[in-house]
Amino acid sequence: MDWTPAMPSEGFVVSHAIISDQAGHTLLDVPDIAVPAADSLPTVELYADMVGKAAEARSPQSGPITEAKAQRIRDDIRKPWM
Repeated sequence: MDWTPAMPSEGFVVSHAIISDQAGHTLLDVPDIAVPAADSLPTVELYADMVGKAAEARSPQSGPITEAKAQRIRDDIRKPWM
């Protein structure tokens, strides 16, 4: 069995693939990371920081997410490893 995840144009995508039988029972749940060859992955610490910033941006205290705010978050989390 083989599969190729869709490559993002930049950055990376963390997902998982589920292999199931004909009855729909999960046989295997496999973590998957897709990253273009020209890019690199962040360290575990930087990834944890990105997840934290995304959670903070979604909190009610931070107000509505505007396009400018979303872009600022994207820019902030790209800088350390790109």
